[in-house]
Amino acid sequence: MKIIQVCPRFFPDIGGIETHVYEISKRLARDNDVYVYTTDPTGKLPKQESKDGIKIFRFKSFAPNEAYFFSPQLYFALRKQSCDVLHVHSFQALTSSMAYYAADKSKFKKVVYTPHYQPVASTKFRGFVRKFYDPIQARLFNKADKIICVSDCELGLINKTFRVPRDKLIKIPNGIDVGKFENLPHLKNEGKKYKDKKDFQILFVGRLEKYKRVQWILFALKEILKKHPDKSIRLVIVGRGPYEKTLRKTAYKLGLNDFVTFKSNLSDDELIEEYCRCDVFVLPSEYEVFSIVTLEALSCGKPVIVSDAGFLPEISKNNGYVIRSAEDLMKSLLLIIRNRIKVRFDFKEYSWDNIANKIFKVYVE
Repeated sequence: MKIIQVCPRFFPDIGGIETHVYEISKRLARDNDVYVYTTDPTGKLPKQESKDGIKIFRFKSFAPNEAYFFSPQLYFALRKQSCDVLHVHSFQALTSSMAYYAADKSKFKKVVYTPHYQPVASTKFRGFVRKFYDPIQARLFNKADKIICVSDCELGLINKTFRVPRDKLIKIPNGIDVGKFENLPHLKNEGKKYKDKKDFQILFVGRLEKYKRVQWILFALKEILKKHPDKSIRLVIVGRGPYEKTLRKTAYKLGLNDFVTFKSNLSDDELIEEYCRCDVFVLPSEYEVFSIVTLEALSCGKPVIVSDAGFLPEISKNNGYVIRSAEDLMKSLLLIIRNRIKVRFDFKEYSWDNIANKIFKVYVE
């Protein structure tokens, strides 16, 4: 079977959609011809390459502030192609519209759409633009044979907002590489070797956008340090993005430079080490369709503090706290500092092998 995946960015870029497309593609490539059509706004990456059996094609795109990804080159390349399945990803990127206009039913036998839908724009300007932008992007809901949603929350939003028939929607969550989490130090009670008992580490992992509300963690940290001068409390922020400069300035203004560490471009092993080293994972995002990083933190046996938004409450139940404000975040952190939470989370149900198999069934049904 020939399968073409279309996404705005791909490896070596890091993000939820990038991870999703990479993980399912490398598994599907074991028995199928899998192509990834993506963009490279920088023009610095190879235009063609292969990785783990995936044939990758990158096209120049216009992506101001890493948004929109308008790529006529991708459109014209797709117009010349044919395949058994065209699988399009990301409602937010114009690569979806490029695929919509290129998706001639005589050439693409089946069209599958995974929107990874975010109802909240990251800036006021983008919110204004989306009033005109969303109706254009929504056309793919009609053309697609099947729409895969990664959570119950996303499925309900698309059904209600765009009036997509319920029988056209199917829920298949994102996943994790379970092999990375099966023999971790916390499972052998060896996690103590990472740090002193007086240490307390807070971890955030994700793209640094304003809507992720990492600034809440900084404000909470300032107050917690006052209440616990006896502890060595640190915040590690792993990620990069357009809001990084603002976060660094905020940390400096709050006098937190000695208590906050910014990291990026970590290997898988280095990231897992951060999960193992932390005492709590925090994601106060304004909205999340899904959160692979929260799954990974829970898989490492770490309690989580997440916002009452999107998918997050679905997976955090009994394994941490759900918050609605910066004050809630501070209170939750204080509770975890004083009373540790024992995490009970079965990460094997989120295996990428299972996810890829479910998606393949959608392709062939």
